[in-house]
Amino acid sequence: VVGDRCLQIWNCWNETQGSLVAAPCGTSGGYNFSEKCNSQNQKWNYTSDQQLILEMNGYCLDLYNFQGPAVWQCNRFSV
Repeated sequence: VVGDRCLQIWNCWNETQGSLVAAPCGTSGGYNFSEKCNSQNQKWNYTSDQQLILEMNGYCLDLYNFQGPAVWQCNRFSV
C-alpha cells in the first residue's frame, strides 16, 4: 500500500503474466477490480523466502522479461 493505492492484478486475471496496476484500495475506482475478485486481487503474502505471493492465485510478483511487474509461477529457492 502506498497512500490510498494497492498493487492489484488487472481484471482478476488468474493466469501467469497477469498485469499489475496501482489502484485505490478497496472496492471502488476506475481500474479497481477488487469487488469482482472479492478483494483477493489486492492481498499479498510475504514469505520467509522473500517472495510476494498473490492470495488470489498463488502466483508471485515477478519482473516478467524485465519489462515490468507481473505475476508468475513462484520459484522456490533461497536468496
